Amino acid sequence: MATLYLGTPDSRAKYGSRSFEEVQETRIVRAYALSKREAQTLKPGDNVVVLRKDRYQIRAEGKLRKIEFTGEITGNGLCRFNVHIDELTSAEYHSGPDLKHTGVLLVE
Repeated sequence: MATLYLGTPDSRAKYGSRSFEEVQETRIVRAYALSKREAQTLKPGDNVVVLRKDRYQIRAEGKLRKIEFTGEITGNGLCRFNVHIDELTSAEYHSGPDLKHTGVLLVE
């Protein structure tokens, strides 16, 4: 089973991404860049960890419901996806592995 780590720092929320609190409320992480291989690897029920590693270190964990392509492709060829999460609950904070510069890490 794969685990998808998604970072939600305040700095991203200022530019249109959802804040950690909005993700907890809506259970949707919006417009995160993944490679096609990463997107094809993810299956419903895989683990999703949402992290806020900035001044407020908080964490939530849930299960992947679905990912949906937004139609946008980044300049370096990654596709942007909305990640829908079920059973998202607060969890004890620990940072986990380092995220890529995109704020994403898939651990298989």
